[in-house]
Amino acid sequence: MIQCKWIFQNNGTSKEYNPEKLFSTNGEFEVTQIAYASNECKDTINQTITIPQTVSLPPNKHTITKPRRENI
Repeated sequence: MIQCKWIFQNNGTSKEYNPEKLFSTNGEFEVTQIAYASNECKDTINQTITIPQTVSLPPNKHTITKPRRENI
Protein backbone atom coordinates (compact mmCIF):
# COMPACT_ATOMS: atom_id res chain seq x y z
CA MET A 1 0.00 0.00 0.00
CA ILE A 2 1.29 3.44 -0.91
CA GLN A 3 0.66 6.46 1.28
CA CYS A 4 1.31 10.06 0.31
CA LYS A 5 2.21 13.23 2.12
CA TRP A 6 2.01 16.59 0.39
CA ILE A 7 3.83 19.68 1.63
CA PHE A 8 2.79 23.05 0.22
CA GLN A 9 5.10 26.07 0.44
CA ASN A 10 2.38 28.16 2.11
CA ASN A 11 2.52 25.91 5.23
CA GLY A 12 -0.22 23.54 4.16
CA THR A 13 0.06 19.75 4.28
CA SER A 14 -2.16 16.85 3.29
CA LYS A 15 -2.10 13.07 3.59
CA GLU A 16 -4.77 12.61 0.93
CA TYR A 17 -3.78 10.69 -2.19
CA ASN A 18 -5.03 13.43 -4.54
CA PRO A 19 -5.58 16.61 -2.47
CA GLU A 20 -7.12 19.89 -3.51
CA LYS A 21 -5.38 23.03 -2.30
CA LEU A 22 -6.58 26.63 -2.42
CA PHE A 23 -3.92 29.30 -2.80
CA SER A 24 -5.04 32.74 -1.62
CA THR A 25 -2.45 34.69 -3.64
CA ASN A 26 -0.87 34.39 -7.04
CA GLY A 27 2.80 33.57 -7.53
CA GLU A 28 5.15 30.60 -7.65
CA PHE A 29 4.97 27.94 -4.93
CA GLU A 30 6.92 24.76 -4.32
CA VAL A 31 4.92 21.58 -3.77
CA THR A 32 6.55 18.43 -2.40
CA GLN A 33 5.07 14.94 -2.55
CA ILE A 34 6.49 12.11 -0.45
CA ALA A 35 5.25 8.61 -1.30
CA TYR A 36 5.71 5.83 1.26
CA ALA A 37 5.47 2.12 0.42
CA SER A 38 4.66 -0.64 2.89
CA ASN A 39 8.25 -1.92 2.76
CA GLU A 40 9.48 1.40 4.22
CA CYS A 41 10.75 2.69 0.86
CA LYS A 42 9.98 6.30 0.08
CA ASP A 43 10.38 8.69 -2.82
CA THR A 44 10.16 12.47 -2.93
CA ILE A 45 9.40 14.85 -5.78
CA ASN A 46 9.38 18.66 -5.75
CA GLN A 47 7.73 20.87 -8.32
CA THR A 48 7.21 24.61 -8.58
CA ILE A 49 3.71 25.56 -9.66
CA THR A 50 2.52 28.96 -10.88
CA ILE A 51 -0.77 30.39 -9.66
CA PRO A 52 -1.82 33.07 -12.17
CA GLN A 53 -3.33 36.40 -11.22
CA THR A 54 -7.10 36.19 -11.09
CA VAL A 55 -9.21 38.16 -13.52
CA SER A 56 -12.22 40.09 -12.25
CA LEU A 57 -15.18 40.14 -14.59
CA PRO A 58 -18.01 42.65 -14.28
CA PRO A 59 -21.35 41.20 -13.25
CA ASN A 60 -23.67 40.10 -16.03
CA LYS A 61 -26.41 42.73 -16.48
CA HIS A 62 -28.70 40.37 -18.34
CA THR A 63 -30.89 37.84 -16.60
CA ILE A 64 -33.29 35.30 -17.98
CA THR A 65 -36.49 35.39 -15.99
CA LYS A 66 -38.73 33.30 -18.23
CA PRO A 67 -37.17 31.39 -21.11
CA ARG A 68 -39.06 31.49 -24.39
CA ARG A 69 -40.05 28.17 -25.95
CA GLU A 70 -40.50 27.77 -29.64
CA ASN A 71 -41.67 24.73 -31.55
CA ILE A 72 -39.68 24.10 -34.67
